[in-house]
Amino acid sequence: MKPLRDEGGQAIVLVGITILGLVMAVGLAIDSGQLYNGRRTAQEAADAAAYAGATVLYQKGCPWSTCTSTQVSLATSAATSDASLNGYATDTPTSGTTVTVTSPISSTAYGDPTLCVEVVVSTPVKTTLVPQTESFTTVRATAIACAAAFNAGYAMMSTDTGCDSKALVEQSQGSLKISGGNLQINSCSTSAGYAQGSVTLDSGYSAYIVGGASPWPSVSPGTTVTNTGNVQADPFAGTPGPSTNGLDPQTCGGPALSPGIYQCTIGNGTYTMTPGYYVFEGHNNGISLSGGSVLTGTGVLIYVTEDSGGSCASFSLGGNTAATLTAATTGPYKGLLIYQDPRCTGDLTVGGNGAVDSLSGSIYAPGATVVCDGNNASVSVSQIVAFQESVQNGNMKITYSSSTAYVGYLPALMQ
Repeated sequence: MKPLRDEGGQAIVLVGITILGLVMAVGLAIDSGQLYNGRRTAQEAADAAAYAGATVLYQKGCPWSTCTSTQVSLATSAATSDASLNGYATDTPTSGTTVTVTSPISSTAYGDPTLCVEVVVSTPVKTTLVPQTESFTTVRATAIACAAAFNAGYAMMSTDTGCDSKALVEQSQGSLKISGGNLQINSCSTSAGYAQGSVTLDSGYSAYIVGGASPWPSVSPGTTVTNTGNVQADPFAGTPGPSTNGLDPQTCGGPALSPGIYQCTIGNGTYTMTPGYYVFEGHNNGISLSGGSVLTGTGVLIYVTEDSGGSCASFSLGGNTAATLTAATTGPYKGLLIYQDPRCTGDLTVGGNGAVDSLSGSIYAPGATVVCDGNNASVSVSQIVAFQESVQNGNMKITYSSSTAYVGYLPALMQ
């Protein structure tokens, strides 16, 4: 009989193989976690850097005029600096790290490529099992941010974020009809909305009020949402006034008006505005019409602002005016019809007794109240974004459409 073969020690081999497998599995898990963490950190740095660059493009006014090489350089420098502040620069945090900033970008997928900044962070990540010199230990993060077109889509918005009462006033003899968009009132006052007459919204749209409304009629057919607590950002904040380069000083005689700089008042009469930018500057200057005046214009932007001494012009379409104005359909201010400088706080008035005003485009007055007054006044407009609104004894109809309203810009992370 053959002796039995000694099989002692086989269990030790199996245990050793098992332990080695477990060590490899744990090591791979650790390496995967390190790579994930490295890429996530690099991505956060790339996102922040791209956003910083896009913010500079926005702040320098690039969406409204062609960026110069100096402005692009400032944007790319801001992106590079922000990446460095977050720990990513050449050979930082590890040897072989690179940060590449590009503006404009090559892709048109996000709109105008001249308004975008791309940041690519490539960095080796030190791993436990895989040597750092191996190519697959290098992580790459890409981010694209742009000064992107933005319009919150509100037909009427009161940007007053204080707790002021009567941020929107609608008197008993007036009416407010809103189509194609919502109403937003940012004031936190319990009487932010004060409406005694008729308020009508299209089905599916609502009046959103951060504080409350008192009094407030039954809104038909939309519903009123009060105490929302959700302040909505001014969609056009930061919009610069149009450049005056190439605009000549003009006189206020009529009937034909030309684009340019006006330091005078267009008074009662009949006027036609030819397409372009109309900049009104200075105290007691601007547009002040009543008494059966007529004002027409296509493809225009009316900008109400200060003179060099800090005095503001004004805009008023008063009693029995008949104004038919249309904003430009192309260019950086497409859809913006009337823009009152945020520093100018005097009322912007559309509509007086018997007035019939048809205004196609957005009215933007972030520092002022837009007033619709006058018995039998009828005013139609595409959009109103103002500090406050007052529909006193007029009939105001707002028909919001993205095709006729202004689209502002805000920095936004696109990828």
